[in-house]
Amino acid sequence: MISSDIDRLFREAVQGAGWSRSLSASEVAAEWERFVVACESGYDENIYEYNNDLSIRDLIEVLLNDADLDLRSRLDWWVEKVQTVDRRFRQLLRSRDADSAGAWWRDRPLLFAGPELAADFEQHYGGSVEIRQ
Repeated sequence: MISSDIDRLFREAVQGAGWSRSLSASEVAAEWERFVVACESGYDENIYEYNNDLSIRDLIEVLLNDADLDLRSRLDWWVEKVQTVDRRFRQLLRSRDADSAGAWWRDRPLLFAGPELAADFEQHYGGSVEIRQ
């Protein structure tokens, strides 16, 4: 159970990060996992939808780095959940270039995707992406 104080702080931090919806820790973790499940099945949208949906991980990073929230000590269950889903998502991504400075979840394409996203990834990143429907 999350205390009302940390829940309020979490929701305020979500909105402070530019999100119009007030999401709880559980809702943020669930959205991240839903996105990863969609990717495990062969994400079937275009790159614009993919990047929009991937923004939940950007939000997570902002929240993890918010010193006032101190989620690593206050919501250890949430941090563990995020790390578990992160590991699943990393397995879906192409290997990272050694000189890459971007966020690990943004700087490389999925290994496989639906036809439209696979084509978008090939155009943007080069190389081939397996098509799964």
